[in-house]
Amino acid sequence: MRQLVWYWLPPLAWMVLIFATSAQAQLPEVGGPESPWDPVAHKAAHVVVYAVLAGLYYRLLGQFRLLPDDRSWLAACLTILYGLSDELHQLLVPGRCGRLADVGVDALGLAIAMLAWTALERRRLRPPQRAGAR
Repeated sequence: MRQLVWYWLPPLAWMVLIFATSAQAQLPEVGGPESPWDPVAHKAAHVVVYAVLAGLYYRLLGQFRLLPDDRSWLAACLTILYGLSDELHQLLVPGRCGRLADVGVDALGLAIAMLAWTALERRRLRPPQRAGAR
């Protein structure tokens, strides 16, 4: 039960949050109507939201004892698949439209997360250096 709550619940809850947000007919505007910051804020939100999702998938996959590179690829595939399904979902929501370009922005977020996670894993798996060695 602990594994279910600790590893599986966070990515599932995050996916539900993404789904609920995508189900809204209109998202709040940033900076008021016709603000140039609105599209920037929405794209930045895509990057952050999908970086978190990719990180949660990476963390979940860690319990299967995969190598960091294998975990990264699998987490990336899961993230892209969810991003695609989210854009398809938006096609069914009145007032929303699904965009393939948004999946590309999602991929930027996942790339940032995977670079960070694999760098941390490689550092953790690196053998300790002897004192005085360079």
